[in-house]
Amino acid sequence: MRYLCISLVFLFFSSSSHAQSHSVAMSNSNHSIIYQSPADGETYVPAKSSLIIRLEKSAVVGHTASDFSFLVRGETSGTHTGSVYISDDNATILFEPVQPFALGERVETTFKILNNESFSPVSYSFRVTQISDERREEMLQRAFESLKSDAVPQDIQSDSATFPVMTIDTITPDKLAPGSIFFTPEGNSVGTKFAFIAIADNTGKPEFSRQILPIGCENFRVWPNNKLSYFRVDRVLAGGLALEGKTLLMDTEFVVIDSFDCGNGFLSESHEFQLLPNGHALVIAYDVRDTDMRIVLGDTNALPNVQVIGSIIQELDLQKKVILQWRSWDHFKITDVTHTNLKNSNIIDYTHLNSVEADIDGNLIASFRSMDEATKINRTNAKTIWRWGGKNNYFTFLGDTLQFSHQHDVRRIASGNITMWDNGNNHTSVWGDGSMHDTAFSRAIEYELDESNLTAKAVWEYTDVPFSSAAGNVQRLPNGNTFIGLGFVNAPNAMEITPSGEKVFQLSMPIGTFNYRTFRFVFPQSTSSVGSKSPLADLELESISPNPASTQITVRLTSADPGNVILELVDVIGHSVRLAERQIPAEGVYSMVLDVRSVPEGMYFCRLSQGGKILIRPVIIRR
Repeated sequence: MRYLCISLVFLFFSSSSHAQSHSVAMSNSNHSIIYQSPADGETYVPAKSSLIIRLEKSAVVGHTASDFSFLVRGETSGTHTGSVYISDDNATILFEPVQPFALGERVETTFKILNNESFSPVSYSFRVTQISDERREEMLQRAFESLKSDAVPQDIQSDSATFPVMTIDTITPDKLAPGSIFFTPEGNSVGTKFAFIAIADNTGKPEFSRQILPIGCENFRVWPNNKLSYFRVDRVLAGGLALEGKTLLMDTEFVVIDSFDCGNGFLSESHEFQLLPNGHALVIAYDVRDTDMRIVLGDTNALPNVQVIGSIIQELDLQKKVILQWRSWDHFKITDVTHTNLKNSNIIDYTHLNSVEADIDGNLIASFRSMDEATKINRTNAKTIWRWGGKNNYFTFLGDTLQFSHQHDVRRIASGNITMWDNGNNHTSVWGDGSMHDTAFSRAIEYELDESNLTAKAVWEYTDVPFSSAAGNVQRLPNGNTFIGLGFVNAPNAMEITPSGEKVFQLSMPIGTFNYRTFRFVFPQSTSSVGSKSPLADLELESISPNPASTQITVRLTSADPGNVILELVDVIGHSVRLAERQIPAEGVYSMVLDVRSVPEGMYFCRLSQGGKILIRPVIIRR
């Protein structure tokens, strides 16, 4: 990232000159602003915010940070100096003030490209929130009925910690996908709290465990480059159901090498962390506001002082600068929430964001549990592409009259379909098999989403699970099996299902043990599988060409045994974006091809597998 520390000159605009300048800027067609944060007229802007401007790349390439000027003045705090950065995407310009803005003040800003007559200066203003960091913490504590710990969170390798005893109720070794179980069991044993990041084999025996004290952890997983991450909890809200802290990254020796947290004064929350193919990261946060529901509902009998909790999505670049900030307040109405008493509730968690990831086209897909909705968000300009489910549904459901309810873990898989863990808190109707459901029930479900014709066709589901009121995840594995983390249940806690619906693995933990998500991963990803009892084939990945690639990838391989070979292109998030299979008739040298013309640029991995043996090599898509 290139940057420049600059002193900024005071410039004040009257409301009339501001409107005139803004209209001129919007008419500029040569180098229009694609995205900016804060937006013109935005309110509730955190006092520690950076200013973000995203331009067409042609307006940035060839420039240095000194070519971009931000003239910033707060009506109370006065002129602001700071640093100007050009992000590694070569499109996003950031201004980071040296001092925070004053609470409640109006801030006037003018953005210029110096010595560029084709770009008209852009002037805009925004209002800083009146909520201090201390007040925000107080509001969150009240809203979530929180239990705050004053202890300093730290990683503790504890030999005396009591690891929960796990039982395997069902296992069919020859049908399991390769890999070990990654999870974060939390609970109490004989009055002693435990919270582990852990890896276990297919018998339930721990291969690695580390107790994370004094509070806890979530979302322990491995990435295709063999780095591991988990969320370390720094503060517990709502009796453990809402958590704030940061994500830590570890190497193959389980040494913490990096950490990720929200910017602009927000604290990361535990539901999601994602690494993107370009090395950027997605983090999320809570955003709470005092709201007069009499105004929202147009009802004088509604409550006047309600704490409403919204959601924040941020993209961090390679220098961990915020280059995209999406706020639920700018796109959703409070009344979009489902199954909530808006008139008499003192606290309204109206979105409850619980998953977000980059789609195969580079945009974002997010899950909003409280709205029974999944939403696709343009990652370039933060605008809504589509809304699926809930009160603002764009899609026609096919083969699923029930639809999903209070879902978790909405994920795009290699086939292009979307899977999710449908908690089903409000399922009381009929699904496609014609059976009646008088009470809530949960299911893993897969949809074929036609984004052109706006149809969502249910193509697979698995319902032989206990009702899970919260948490959980669905992971489609390389061999076609589906791994399910059941979330907030007593037992079982995880299971693996074949494509035909046969249960081949089931994991149970002691009653009272909670685990947010459960995964199966091969770690370290090498020439052998971890925890698999499948026989290994002699397999070699000879070459990948071209690399970098632009239109297609050809993989040359050697196999000593006949059998099915699977070739996947996997992004750094761990999702398959392309897949090919070939039946090897006999020992020999073979080639397999993947079409990558529609795959976004970035770093990926070719994953070759046969008979339980897995080989992984990096590949770059570049045009």
